[in-house]
Amino acid sequence: MRLFIVDDSPIARQMLRRVLADRDGVEVVGEAVSAEDCLGRVADLAPDVVVMDWQMPGMNGADATRELLGRHPLVRVVGFTSSGPAESRQAFLDAGASEVFRKEDALHLRDYLCGLRVAA
Repeated sequence: MRLFIVDDSPIARQMLRRVLADRDGVEVVGEAVSAEDCLGRVADLAPDVVVMDWQMPGMNGADATRELLGRHPLVRVVGFTSSGPAESRQAFLDAGASEVFRKEDALHLRDYLCGLRVAA
């Protein structure tokens, strides 16, 4: 599975890379610090899955998900958020995200991604 991480926090990106480091078949092909950066790079990197933060400078994660899936409908987007409100989760899902995980649940995200890899 080719994975692209979008998060303005270098600590969150590093944590996610670390959580996925022991998983065979998962390759992080790129990272972006904003939705706009992600949208400009996904076509070139062709990830299978984009892990998208909710709160970033500029466009939020739900709007970025909607835009990304409009351009690349075969890419799966998984929301990754530290914000607690149910509204952000629902906004991600309404925009087309496959699932949404809180940053505290990174191990659950890892297991979900590995399940996607097996199911693909």
